[in-house]
Amino acid sequence: MAMEEVGVAAVVDASADPLVYVIADPGITDEAELHIYHPDTEAEVSPSDITIAAGTITITVPRCRAVRSEDNPAGGWDYNDDALFEEEFNVVRIYTDDSEHATIHCVPQCSCNALTKSGCTYIRNHRLGTVVVRPAEYDEETSQWIARDWGCCYPESVTLNYLAGMSPTTNQAIDAVIRLAHAKAPTSWCSCSYVDQIWKRDRETPDVLTVERLNNPFGYSNGALVAFAFANSMRQIRGATL
Repeated sequence: MAMEEVGVAAVVDASADPLVYVIADPGITDEAELHIYHPDTEAEVSPSDITIAAGTITITVPRCRAVRSEDNPAGGWDYNDDALFEEEFNVVRIYTDDSEHATIHCVPQCSCNALTKSGCTYIRNHRLGTVVVRPAEYDEETSQWIARDWGCCYPESVTLNYLAGMSPTTNQAIDAVIRLAHAKAPTSWCSCSYVDQIWKRDRETPDVLTVERLNNPFGYSNGALVAFAFANSMRQIRGATL
């Protein structure tokens, strides 16, 4: 993956919901490559919509996701206080660079000096996550990899460039995030009876706490419990043999 700074998107109306941020378009054609971050942090924000038109990138962020990147106070944030929401977001382009698959770290067989080679990667087994790396060079003109021999090199380790994460995001993951957001929100953001009911459901904490709730790093409420159960189910576990 490759990354490049696009710039800073500024809010149009600090009282709107959702909030709208705009930035000049430097020539990007794929909205999916744009990522939004809180200023001076690595905390990414998930916008509800990004559009590119007439030389402008317009980013729509639900008000609840635009809270300043600070620790929540014990009593929570006041949803109606405009000063608590970001006026700007950093915009970054993250895209797949086909010219960077892998770097092979070698110990030369004919000297003691370590060296590196570029490598082409392909997947041998999707289910097991097995990949194969071969020495190769990327041809910019043809956008193809050209195989090379190992030469005076004994491969010691490999640095891989790959895209990780859940793509696309599942409904279960979205539900877990929503329920955790309810658990952390001190006030309901909608007067609708149904929304208010599920907010209260996720905020509710029983009088008697189980060991499971006491050991939950997300909190004691129903929403926090559901969110952590989902996160725990997605944890990667490595198998081993004795």
